[in-house]
Amino acid sequence: MQTLHKRVLNYFIVPTLIILFTVFVNRAITFESHSLGLSLQYYSSIFPSNEGVLQPHRILLPFLGHIFNLDLQILNLFILFAFLSVLFNYLQKIRSFNEALFICLCLCTGMFVQFHLNFGGYPDILSYLLLLLAYLYKEKPILPYLLLFFALLAKETVIFTFLFYFSLRQISKLKVVAIILFFIPIYLYLAEGIFNLSFYIEPIKSNLFYWFSQSSNYFLLGAFSTIKFMWIVIFLFIYKNINISMPLFFLLFGITSQFILGGDTTRFFSFIFLGLIYIYDNFEIKYFQMLHSAILIGNITTKKYYVFAFGEMTIINESRLSPLDIYEIIVELLF
Repeated sequence: MQTLHKRVLNYFIVPTLIILFTVFVNRAITFESHSLGLSLQYYSSIFPSNEGVLQPHRILLPFLGHIFNLDLQILNLFILFAFLSVLFNYLQKIRSFNEALFICLCLCTGMFVQFHLNFGGYPDILSYLLLLLAYLYKEKPILPYLLLFFALLAKETVIFTFLFYFSLRQISKLKVVAIILFFIPIYLYLAEGIFNLSFYIEPIKSNLFYWFSQSSNYFLLGAFSTIKFMWIVIFLFIYKNINISMPLFFLLFGITSQFILGGDTTRFFSFIFLGLIYIYDNFEIKYFQMLHSAILIGNITTKKYYVFAFGEMTIINESRLSPLDIYEIIVELLF
């Protein structure tokens, strides 16, 4: 049983320090909604009406913002804190305190976390929190399936992670299928905005790889930017543990399947965080601190790339802290 001061340390102080470190590395933080986040903020203000909303099927975050009477980006920052608190405390149960801290710091120096400090009002971090909790409670009879359903209501692309959950022995395949069948009519009923199903389907009727072709120029860079050098952990795991890598392969297949219907590369690849948690659950890494120290330094010093639809790339918050342009180096070496 943890003492009170240890609970305060683990659930409040450490996550707070992690967020402050993330803001420092990111060189900025936003408290306002941006781009598509503005539409969801508007949705929250007029809820339950969805007239004029671009993505009315992403109902959960606007609903919570309406209930708590909070700007969606402020709510997202609380959710980000909750995500890091839950993640750190779970990792501390399966690893040491120092290892859990290293993992969180490495994750927070990639766009997986930094996205939420730069682009306000998006539903991504809420879906990640729900997916994380579904994984942590995967042995429960009902809770993980409720969490997966709510994750779909936050962001419908969560469905591309279901192959990962489907491959976990603790998860009921029948219940996962039931959730999908229950969600589909809800999605079709709510998805009446500009970004409805037809928006994504029409272009691929004439060219199956239309959406992928839009993002192909920076595809690998977009994948890299999500967790940066933490990809080393994934490749190392696959190399050393091919026999238990099936959930990871299913996750990667689900992630890449998204590109048939869109091209928001950096955000699409963010679901890979589930694979990292699975790895730390099942793999003892030699020279852990040395490897993760190198990853952390590499992540901090590499520029913050963000690849978004339609295959556009930008570098966010350039500073002397992150001078390494790995994309430019690779282009010069290859071409």
